[in-house]
Amino acid sequence: MIRERVSFILKLYGLIDVSVVACSFGAAYLIRSWFAEVAYVPRLMHFSEYFPLLGAILPIWLSLLYFNKMYASHRGKSYWPFLWTVVKTNVEGICVLSVLFFILKLHVFNRSLIMLFVLLCIVCLTGEKILLFKCLQYVRKQGRNIKRVLLIGTDPKVQVLIKHINQHPETGFVIAGLLSEAPEDIGRNVYGYKVLGTADMLYQVLHTEIIDEVVFTTPIFALHRIKRSLEVCELMGINGRIFLDTCDDASHFKMFIDSMIDIPLLSFSYREKQFFSLGIKRLMDIAIAGTLLLILSPLLAILAGLIKRESSGLAIFKQIRSGLNGRKFVMYKFRTMVDGAEALRNQLLTQNQSSGPIFKMEDDPRITPLGKYLRRTSLDELPQLWNVLKGDMSLVGPRPLPLVESAQITGRERRRLAMKPGITGMWQCNGRSHSSYHHLITMDLEYVDNWSLLLDMKLLIKTIPVVIQCIGAM
Repeated sequence: MIRERVSFILKLYGLIDVSVVACSFGAAYLIRSWFAEVAYVPRLMHFSEYFPLLGAILPIWLSLLYFNKMYASHRGKSYWPFLWTVVKTNVEGICVLSVLFFILKLHVFNRSLIMLFVLLCIVCLTGEKILLFKCLQYVRKQGRNIKRVLLIGTDPKVQVLIKHINQHPETGFVIAGLLSEAPEDIGRNVYGYKVLGTADMLYQVLHTEIIDEVVFTTPIFALHRIKRSLEVCELMGINGRIFLDTCDDASHFKMFIDSMIDIPLLSFSYREKQFFSLGIKRLMDIAIAGTLLLILSPLLAILAGLIKRESSGLAIFKQIRSGLNGRKFVMYKFRTMVDGAEALRNQLLTQNQSSGPIFKMEDDPRITPLGKYLRRTSLDELPQLWNVLKGDMSLVGPRPLPLVESAQITGRERRRLAMKPGITGMWQCNGRSHSSYHHLITMDLEYVDNWSLLLDMKLLIKTIPVVIQCIGAM
């Protein structure tokens, strides 16, 4: 009976979507025809001539909605993912139509009509999905279309789950009761709900109670203990879920299901579902670094010549630094110190003016007169554009530290290595050399934990006045 009802509802959803797509096409035809009356653009053929096109569009769009999992359950989820599905479906649909037009050599259908249809279809399907989403929420708040949930476990994190469920009645989840590990809890009320039995009594409870979902609150290190219980859920055709509370131990991690060589994995990552944004970041790095290197090549040649003229040694200073996840790479800078300055570092450690492992010193005797100017104007950093082009660095990111300094950074502070190092970043825009070690690390971690393309753009723009005014340079 339940399967028949679900099948009927899915068919109804499909019929509504087909109707919306057809109406969007009709509306696009009317608007395009009206536009032809008021502007000097070609008129459309009679609407009946477009029936073959509409006959192709409807099954294509319906199939794409199905394959993009539009008809999967969205109970308890945000509507943003399936709004993206609407956009994705229409983009894929127009690609399929383009291929069909090319293969069948069809050129009679008006392109402006098709593009107008796609735009209207996105708007109309989006409106329909939001309206349907809100209607279902309202129905569930009235106590209909509910799912009775059995919670297994009575430890404090069960209370967190109960609180979330009770705060969102629009999801239609209703707690039917709990199962405990302790037999003495049977019959008692825990967190406001009755303990129906022990975890070992799951089979009997599912026989006597109306249960739609079973949620296990087992610690992640003890998942092997619920294998038998999951088999009971499978045997009786009841959904089994596992509540994994990682907020205390990994608050910055995002948890998701992934696969490696077709093996399903439960993954924890900072960068989950940000691969597209990271790809855009890399393209920006290549485009901007490549363009600047090309434009600034005369200036780079002049500065290299001046450095060679002022003191002996190579114009470019090379140093091995720590990059993404601890990868070692050679970083390039214009030399601002006398040749062999690294060998003199240990003699000046007592005059270090920075806390922690980072070495900073005003009026460093190793710095040449031209080097002071290059540092103050940040011109010494320009060769790092080659590091960005190679992929060792990014335009924006945590500052790459020398290996001797990076090796002394331990514990949670090592999280700064989770992003590629950058030429500029949070601390360069907020004090630069005047920042303390603790402040530097805090800003690097803030960048890693809150990274976005928008943040990169803000920091790039903020870097310009900081460099021009020579703020905090040493």
